[in-house]
Amino acid sequence: FDRNDVNPTYETLTSIPESISDSSMMYTICTAADSYLFVAGCSQPTLADNFSHYIFRSVQGSFSQFNWSRDFQILPELPIAMQSFNGKLYIFSSSRTFKLNQASLEIEDDFTGAGCMDSRAIVSTEYGLCFADQKNIYLHDGRSPQVISQSIARGGKASYPDGLGGWQDVT
Repeated sequence: FDRNDVNPTYETLTSIPESISDSSMMYTICTAADSYLFVAGCSQPTLADNFSHYIFRSVQGSFSQFNWSRDFQILPELPIAMQSFNGKLYIFSSSRTFKLNQASLEIEDDFTGAGCMDSRAIVSTEYGLCFADQKNIYLHDGRSPQVISQSIARGGKASYPDGLGGWQDVT
């Protein structure tokens, strides 16, 4: 917004075109990064479209406003979890991991075979992004996911005090 402009437009002031009468978004999955809110599992009150494969990004600094006509990416699979790590947005389906550029929303990488169980099975740490799917637990260092659950995958029920066995025995 140019402060010297004596007639700034609504879009210049808000980053939302005047043609969008409702810039809100309902969602089930979200994460915040770089002053944006990224959301999935979306619906928009004024639209009947199916947004099941969409990721939307809010207006920077305004988590409740979305320029849903411009700031989105469509994924080839249903997103079930997302987390920001090292300046990138990681979005998970049940069997794939997508790495998105947070500024451009472009898919930079796609890792097949490593997904996430749900939005509660992921955490960002100083060592990497740790997440779990039905088969394994992974640590993603920003380059690729590595399986870290080998030692607890199967242990035989007798070797665990609770009698449940290893990771793959209880999932």
